[in-house]
Amino acid sequence: MFHHYQQKISEIRIEIRRHNYQKQIYDNCNEALKNERSVFRKAETRLKKYELGASMAKNLTLYQIFLIILEENQHLKNKSRRELLITKLNQMAGSRVIDYLTKRVFMQVLPSGNIRSMEREELKVKKEMEKYLEDRSENTNAQMLIPYTFKIENLKADLEEAVSAYETGENARAELIVLQRVLRDIQYWGTEAGGEMDVSDDVFNHSVQAHMMLCSFKNELGEFSEGRDLNLHLEAITDFKNSFFNNLIADWLEEKKIKLALFYVRKTQNSLEALLQGLKTKMIRIESELSITKMEQNAILGKICQD
Repeated sequence: MFHHYQQKISEIRIEIRRHNYQKQIYDNCNEALKNERSVFRKAETRLKKYELGASMAKNLTLYQIFLIILEENQHLKNKSRRELLITKLNQMAGSRVIDYLTKRVFMQVLPSGNIRSMEREELKVKKEMEKYLEDRSENTNAQMLIPYTFKIENLKADLEEAVSAYETGENARAELIVLQRVLRDIQYWGTEAGGEMDVSDDVFNHSVQAHMMLCSFKNELGEFSEGRDLNLHLEAITDFKNSFFNNLIADWLEEKKIKLALFYVRKTQNSLEALLQGLKTKMIRIESELSITKMEQNAILGKICQD
């Protein structure tokens, strides 16, 4: 009967943790979607004044868009033209990010059931378990089994969430590596000699993909990023696309080569890897604590059986 109560508490605890985790991811995605839509609308309003709205980019390569904005706005100061370029890039990227987040929000399956109801059910089973142990054993060790059951299930949930975040972070890291390779392969802007692909479009596509992966990683990382050093690295991967585009345009207007953008991607990768290493360390600690807790629980069960 004890194992029945233990199993019941485990099942409810898993549902509660899963509910809270999925709700957190959903809320984070929804909030990010609202922010992206707000930024997109502001960018669109500004760009329309220069006839550079969303419809302007259709069937044009990124290289062509750069040239149009620079050539047709020569009456503006360099700073203003640079700001226009950044706004346009963020608007174009924002459109893709909005599509991505919209799909994530609608695909995110919110758990069924009311969290309050589940918590009440968990408390009810806990009291029944306590009563069962009180009636059948005077051994105080028996009462210690209840918190162990809760702790084990919480540690399991922590580990599951950490593994999910780590896998997402690895996907983001892979995208940053691809982006670096694309940047290193660029010898000049525009269409490659003898080819039809615009390398600047390749850079744009991978940078947007990297941004989305980094956002997903940040959303899943949650409390695992606690700590001063990790928080600094978390800030470094925030709003990747805006910072990357700033550096990319600086390369275009000032350096005439890929330098600042590549350096920024490497820097972002370093911060991401530091976060992944910190997360991996926490995963090892959780696994160790889970193993120790299970052994302690088994030891208590052994004493109860002897008594």
